[in-house]
Amino acid sequence: MKNFYLKNDDCYHPEYLKGAKFVGKYQMPELLKQDIETPEKLLSFGKRKLTKDFSETIHFYMGDPTFSQVFKKPDKYLEQLKKFPSIIGTDKSLYFDMPLALQIANTYLNREWDYYAQSQGYKVIPNVRWSDKRSYEFCFDGLPKNHIVSIGSHGCIKTYEEKYLFKEGLNEMLNRLHCHTVIVYGAMPKDVFDDFKGRTTFVHFESEYSKTHRKGDDNNGIRWFKKL
Repeated sequence: MKNFYLKNDDCYHPEYLKGAKFVGKYQMPELLKQDIETPEKLLSFGKRKLTKDFSETIHFYMGDPTFSQVFKKPDKYLEQLKKFPSIIGTDKSLYFDMPLALQIANTYLNREWDYYAQSQGYKVIPNVRWSDKRSYEFCFDGLPKNHIVSIGSHGCIKTYEEKYLFKEGLNEMLNRLHCHTVIVYGAMPKDVFDDFKGRTTFVHFESEYSKTHRKGDDNNGIRWFKKL
């Protein structure tokens, strides 16, 4: 495919996609397959300036407005993240009651930013986000297979309907991407995750909210569920 729009339209920052391959029905930028170590610590983008450790992997499991600036000035914020070993891809929201056009646009923007970060030498763990079955025709496009990925469950599995949709999407993700490792940020309830143990290695990180509302420290809130 010839990328004519890269020469004529700057609405979606086409300069960030130099050399990118576009895949799927909606022409999502394809992310690169990278050799990335499994994180031992996570740190939210909003706390990037508070750490003195810099061994954490940065994540964007926050409200969309709190990291919207990274799409406007990616170079500025990537410069702030250069000391960290890796980044979990951006997480613009997909809700099942959101207009499908906006879901597609948010998925595209996530891929665009992640690809640009990769092209600048950063290691990016693909973040996977879906809504309902309609999103399956685009939400997995551009993601590498047999790779490490990350998903966020925090705030997404409160009701029976949300759990059902999350579980259906997780199954679809594993079927399509054959992920060898899945980072889970947020709760891992048995009625959602138990059917998938053995199909991949889950690395569970408690959300920051959960960690601040429980007593004691259980290995920094990290649990491993190895692939059988």
